[in-house]
Amino acid sequence: MVGVLQRDDAAMGELALLASVQGALAAIDAEAVEAMPPATGDRALVVDDNMTVQIVVYSADRRTAVATLSPAAAIRLAGQLISPACSRL
Repeated sequence: MVGVLQRDDAAMGELALLASVQGALAAIDAEAVEAMPPATGDRALVVDDNMTVQIVVYSADRRTAVATLSPAAAIRLAGQLISPACSRL
């Protein structure tokens, strides 16, 4: 009986931690949306499924284009995206 209670206490602690992390992430997302509300129109996403990296482009007229990047191109793109971000820090 004590073993079951100990596991339940640990699970409850992990559940509380998960809930607080989810709350923090939701607050960060809400702050980001306030700082820069989502714009309608054209968008581009970088999608990574741990096997391939793709750029998915959605246009305002609901057309979509997808490009799969080679590992070298993905690294170059990451460098190009990080460089302007670092100058804003």
